[in-house]
Amino acid sequence: MKHIIGITAWRRPEFFLAAMRSMLVADRPDVHYLIRIDHDPHPNVLWVADWFADRVRGRVDIRLAKPYDPVTNGLANLPDNNVLSMMHETLGYDAEYYHCTEDDVLVSRDYFGYHESAHALHPYAFNATACSLDLQHEPGPLNFHLARDSVRALNVAASYRRPVLEEALRYLPLDYLKDPIGHLARTFPNADASSYWGIDGALGRTRNAMGRSCVVPVIGRAYHIGYIGARCWPVCDLPVIPGYPHRHGPQVEGTLMQQAQKLMTMTAEEYNERAEMKDHVVYDLGASFGPVTVLLS
Repeated sequence: MKHIIGITAWRRPEFFLAAMRSMLVADRPDVHYLIRIDHDPHPNVLWVADWFADRVRGRVDIRLAKPYDPVTNGLANLPDNNVLSMMHETLGYDAEYYHCTEDDVLVSRDYFGYHESAHALHPYAFNATACSLDLQHEPGPLNFHLARDSVRALNVAASYRRPVLEEALRYLPLDYLKDPIGHLARTFPNADASSYWGIDGALGRTRNAMGRSCVVPVIGRAYHIGYIGARCWPVCDLPVIPGYPHRHGPQVEGTLMQQAQKLMTMTAEEYNERAEMKDHVVYDLGASFGPVTVLLS
């Protein structure tokens, strides 16, 4: 295989189905999938995973996380634990590119080709993301730029080279979320550990410690549709954790397939009208932009 892509899911079946339908458009024979479902999922999430597995037979593994022990796991009862576990588990596969994404991300037709071109142009990157957060550069599908020095890493629709991922995860062992603030304070003594102690912030500190940068496209090859957060579907029934982001909004109506279809065709305005956090952008994922070729500072 050339690509192993880890996908985490939990309680948002309509978002998950939309994401996997878009992944089927991007699918290639050299891609293998690891779907890691968090403990106590929505039953329809399991159905979506099986639905996808039927369409990429022999190229997908589905794993269900075990229940957490709140006494020994501390603050690990979070989606972050599932993400970190998935990242470690992808190293059990022999591939050239190691991907991380989630159940609320739509990807473009040329998703995997974009990642190959990004790493070819910047082989020493920490990672490459297909999501664009850039508002400073003139839009151009062949352009990309490097993100540095942020406390948060870009870890959605992201890919790594194996040596970089192996080095990064040495900073973040599987048990780091038992005591995330303490672990980050000990591992990165020169960085403030009081905020962004989840997986994004931990990876951001790791990237800075490694002295590397992220490849970011000016025009995205993926975007978030999760205006309802993983911890908030259909209600937030887990303890509120200070500083941990929450997303709320009304559900899309209809059958599961109808909900997924609606989510795949909504505009940014429609997402933001429903969203509490109005930060959604939309790109034409059916377009084939081709590889990135131009680095912008």
